Amino acid sequence: MVQSGRGAVRVCHVAVADLWAGAEVQLKVLLSKLVKKSEINLTIFLMNGGRLENEVRALGIHVRVFPESRWGSGKIFLELVREFRKSNIQIVHTHKYKDTILAAPAAKLCGIPHVVRTVHGLREPFEGLQS
Repeated sequence: MVQSGRGAVRVCHVAVADLWAGAEVQLKVLLSKLVKKSEINLTIFLMNGGRLENEVRALGIHVRVFPESRWGSGKIFLELVREFRKSNIQIVHTHKYKDTILAAPAAKLCGIPHVVRTVHGLREPFEGLQS
């Protein structure tokens, strides 16, 4: 799968990926569309291996797994900083609370200009009009 168009926007998705549920399925569907765009260069950092890792690799996207059960949050944060600094990423997109807490400050520390934070699976705050 070709993903390196000249001048492509470099986007890194960061996800916990400890389950195969709503957020992970949505991310896989999103990536299956984005990978077809030559103007986007994708990298994925996951905090757990498993089904999402396999699904993303099958799309031909580079995946790096930070083994959460062995490393803990501090080491994952430091590795995110190291990877962000060497990769020239322009946009970081996080998908749940834990990856937002770790990746958003790491991205800002590295001068990444855009951080998109999506928290999948939360209840909507608006519950309708009361009569």
